[in-house]
Amino acid sequence: MIGYCYKAMNNTYISIIYNIGMIIALNNSNGKTDKFKIDGGMTMAEKIGESLNEEIVFKLISFSGDARSFIYEAFSLVMQGECEEAEKSLSEAEDSIIKAHNIQTELIQNEAKGKHIELNLLMVHAQDHLMNTLLAKELIKNMMYMQKEINELKNKVK
Repeated sequence: MIGYCYKAMNNTYISIIYNIGMIIALNNSNGKTDKFKIDGGMTMAEKIGESLNEEIVFKLISFSGDARSFIYEAFSLVMQGECEEAEKSLSEAEDSIIKAHNIQTELIQNEAKGKHIELNLLMVHAQDHLMNTLLAKELIKNMMYMQKEINELKNKVK
């Protein structure tokens, strides 16, 4: 759940609490629930829903990109013979993948409940990032296994 507090022009505070695209409450400083329209006749809920789409997309891209960076770092570390550090990088990659996957799962669950999110090029791009990261993880893990064997053989030859 995410919450924000905004100071309105009349010095009252409006707190907005929502959970991935769904407004739970719009409360003023007196504790009363208010509904009001903003730019272009959109309700606050509609405007927040729009910005949430972008926030969700960029979180997916960010978590996926972080994970992919950790994955490639892990392979580089194995090539240098630093296997323990490589495993730490893979663990960090997995943490980022889990965060991205949790967002994706929530999107799928909301879609199944009839709560649709706008499908645009950025969302497709975010999903593409995640799928490529998952593929890279599987391939790099196999390559790391092979590289460990290569490292062992090199050590035997020395």
